Amino acid sequence: MDNPFSHRDYHPWLYMGLTFTWTWVLLGIPVLLGLQAQDFPVGILRALAGAGPMLATLFLVLTRLSPAEKIAYRQRLMAFRSIGPRCWLIVLGFVPALTFVAGSLDRLEGGPGVQLEAAARFLEQPLSLVPFALFMLAFGPIPEELGWRGYALPGFQATWSPLVSSLILGVFWALWHLPLFFIPGTYQAGLGILTPAFWWFMLGMIPESVVMTWIFNQSRGSTLSAILFHFSINVTGEMFMLSPQGDVFSFLGWCLAAVLIAVL
Repeated sequence: MDNPFSHRDYHPWLYMGLTFTWTWVLLGIPVLLGLQAQDFPVGILRALAGAGPMLATLFLVLTRLSPAEKIAYRQRLMAFRSIGPRCWLIVLGFVPALTFVAGSLDRLEGGPGVQLEAAARFLEQPLSLVPFALFMLAFGPIPEELGWRGYALPGFQATWSPLVSSLILGVFWALWHLPLFFIPGTYQAGLGILTPAFWWFMLGMIPESVVMTWIFNQSRGSTLSAILFHFSINVTGEMFMLSPQGDVFSFLGWCLAAVLIAVL
């Protein structure tokens, strides 16, 4: 990995403390009260908790950065032109391609392959893609990547290599989601605690973080590139489901991609 985008005036550990405190306290309320995802006010608490990375970043940007640094951070949010053709290919095509390769290997091993039921529903009602895409973009990629890649990653890369920074960030990114596993009715709770699906979800964020760091650095610190890649991960996962065996192949594919990035 090369071309690190770093910023010594960013404070990634303070960001982590603020983000985890905000999110875990809010999500701890339904966990302690034994509420389910559909109960009031769990939906509101989840939305506020998911905004933790964004809120922590906005606080740090407004209180810790100079006027010029604030402008630079804002410019990176929509740095469309700094995403080169190679990055666009990875941002838009890598996750769907990996999913279908994993599904093909699954089918070769006797599994069901890629399950297209969710995608088929959108083909029947194509207009429903618009609110779906907006929802998927607003709840996850935008509020998270303003912080994880937009702020924390440049701060870590000021001290560590891109690979080490990716590994640190990947671990914390995964742990940040942990309370959702204890709220019945959430996607994470459906995976179970300490099940194989749990580990694929949690460990999978580490190689995902490595790939996202490469995209981020190659696009000269474009937060938009991380937002779009995160969006691709979430949308592909919602529309094209894999079996447990397919998830294993997908995880191995992510790991292979991360290793190739690390050594090339």
